[in-house]
Amino acid sequence: MIVFQMMGIAVAVFLFLFLAFYALYRVFKKEAEPFVDKDKMPLLRPVPIPTRNRNFFMRVLVWIFDVRKWELMENWHFRIKDDSETVEIVVPGGFTFDGASIPRLFRAFLSPVGLLLIPSLIHDYGYRHDQLWKKNDDGEIVPHREKAGRKYWDELFRDIGKEINGFAFVDHIAYLGVRLGGCGKWNEYRKNEKPPVKPSYGFFPNIVKHLPEADIPVEGLQSYLLQGENQQGIFMRFDRDASFPEHAHEAQWGIVLDGEIELLINGTKKTFKKGDTYFIPEDTPHSAEIKAGYRDFTLFNQKDRFNIKEKK
Repeated sequence: MIVFQMMGIAVAVFLFLFLAFYALYRVFKKEAEPFVDKDKMPLLRPVPIPTRNRNFFMRVLVWIFDVRKWELMENWHFRIKDDSETVEIVVPGGFTFDGASIPRLFRAFLSPVGLLLIPSLIHDYGYRHDQLWKKNDDGEIVPHREKAGRKYWDELFRDIGKEINGFAFVDHIAYLGVRLGGCGKWNEYRKNEKPPVKPSYGFFPNIVKHLPEADIPVEGLQSYLLQGENQQGIFMRFDRDASFPEHAHEAQWGIVLDGEIELLINGTKKTFKKGDTYFIPEDTPHSAEIKAGYRDFTLFNQKDRFNIKEKK
């Protein structure tokens, strides 16, 4: 009887504290600028949890023990501090994670898709493959921290969390959690080691690739030319960063299919991302800074802007 009374008191105290802290949260809540802009957040898709085609007992077990998985929909770039340098890491699109390196015991208050989303995503990839990918100074995607070891990934998890959310208490508790409970998942990944897939930026479909290539001497560029009577259309894909100095020509219209381009048009600078369109009037000076992974379709109001690339 005394045990049940103590349990009742504990539950009542917990509810009281919860409601008191919630009231304080509502009273003192203020909007604040996040460290990471929403456009820089990873684009994730929830993976369904299969319950429908199971018996009742298994549905209950799945409901209790299964964890939602998330699929990264596109290559995600993020800058981290590694020792004394800043590194632009790339997590490949298609990577599926569930924050499994955060032990289940801690997930009630250390959600891997809450405050710890970004450090959890990077930590999960590091645990899975014992490396990351980074973009080097030439714009190439190369391995980063191969065979760095479990301790490195746990410390990176802590440090990224501290930088992003500034909540050292939570970040140290989470770090303690992965140090104490991440060993099993780490050993499982090492036992079933799979080679990491290098991030790619997707090829155009064959209907585009069957077009003649345009002769544009830019390293890391693939371009396919669509010839009209008075215009040319170009499908372009950049596997490396590229810069185009100021120049001018006939009118140009483009739509961004993926990635990012920074255009300086007649002295006005603007960044265009996936789904954006831009227009450059005839004889208007402009320059461009293009990030690796950029793809677009550009229409030139000029029938001979580019020549067809000769086949070797």
